Amino acid sequence: MKQIGMYFRLECKKFFGALPGILLGTLLIGILLTGFIFVCQKNGQAAKESHTLQIGVAARKEEPYVDWMISAIEHMESLEFTCHFSKIPTELAIEKLSSGELDAVFIIPENYVNSLIQGSKNPLIIRLGTGDSTITGFLIRQIGDAASRFMINTQAGIYTLKDFYRKEGLPDAEAAELDINLKYLDTILKRSELLAVEEIRLENELSGITYYLTSGIVLFLLFLGLTCPGILGREKRSLQEKLQLIHIGSGTQILVRYFALVTVFAAIFLGAALLLSAGLAFSEPSLPGATADGLISWMMCFLRILPIVFPACALLQLVYETTTNKITSVLFLFLLILILGYLSGCFYPMSVLPRKISRIAPFLPLRVMFEYTGGCLVGTWSWKWFFSLVAYSAGLLGITAAFRKISLWRNV
Repeated sequence: MKQIGMYFRLECKKFFGALPGILLGTLLIGILLTGFIFVCQKNGQAAKESHTLQIGVAARKEEPYVDWMISAIEHMESLEFTCHFSKIPTELAIEKLSSGELDAVFIIPENYVNSLIQGSKNPLIIRLGTGDSTITGFLIRQIGDAASRFMINTQAGIYTLKDFYRKEGLPDAEAAELDINLKYLDTILKRSELLAVEEIRLENELSGITYYLTSGIVLFLLFLGLTCPGILGREKRSLQEKLQLIHIGSGTQILVRYFALVTVFAAIFLGAALLLSAGLAFSEPSLPGATADGLISWMMCFLRILPIVFPACALLQLVYETTTNKITSVLFLFLLILILGYLSGCFYPMSVLPRKISRIAPFLPLRVMFEYTGGCLVGTWSWKWFFSLVAYSAGLLGITAAFRKISLWRNV
């Protein structure tokens, strides 16, 4: 045990001796990840605006139902980030359509509602800009098709009522027709009251800045390994054999180096957590969905997140143990992080990734780290993810130790 304790202290001394370089790399990585989170958040907000179709509605000011229809449609949840309708004079609408300020224009003819009631043919005109393409044209055409079907159904009801009064010889047909047609339009236009649209968030699905913060924490620890090729590289074979002579086997060597690495990474993580806690505690608004509030509360939250250091260090040690060249190790680790990060939903939410990826993601170590971190942030922490972290750490360490033993046996 005395030799193991001395070996551990020497490894810690070596790791902490390289701390200035690691901290410089940590600073650069922190800046890059902060920029990544900021850009992703801004892109998410800009995407909602850029993906909103601007549709002009050209109609007379006194045209009945038009203002009400625009307001009702625009406030439907299903069209909230899809279409924006604005009432505008016909000449100005055409001008803005030509300049690209509008994606489409709905031209409502004079006395349009009355023409529906009377059953006359007075079509609504939809004009698209010449620069229209793909999804914009598709959505506009779908809206136009829905409007056409609505008009057909409306006129079908009107003609049916006329036929009924004519066959039965009922009096006051025109007054009754006007009354029932107005009620029919009121019912159709208020059809959203007959349908409740609810959105159910996917289980464990994070949103907004909480998602990006979770991804940033996980990726931070892994990208931190890019700064450690000098201290994590495989030891010389002569040193490994000397350690075996003093009864420190290959498995013990891996464990000692692992716990030394965990010690250094835990210190860096806690230092970064203190700075981040101060920023989150005094920032407004607070993080959506997070249960922590205040400096102490945030520090306790990050202390719960600390166990993700275990699988992160185990994965880093495995990569550096199985590669001999420093440049190759860094490039391989970088590509591995990108691939595992994508498959684990660290760059895009699982809800937008292919179903095949969502099926394999729960079995990846980065996904386990992501789920555990997100659970700590939003208060859904569970022992399941904690034991998964421990299991992955043990499994990766076992593979690393087996690889070292085989390499010594084969004189590699």
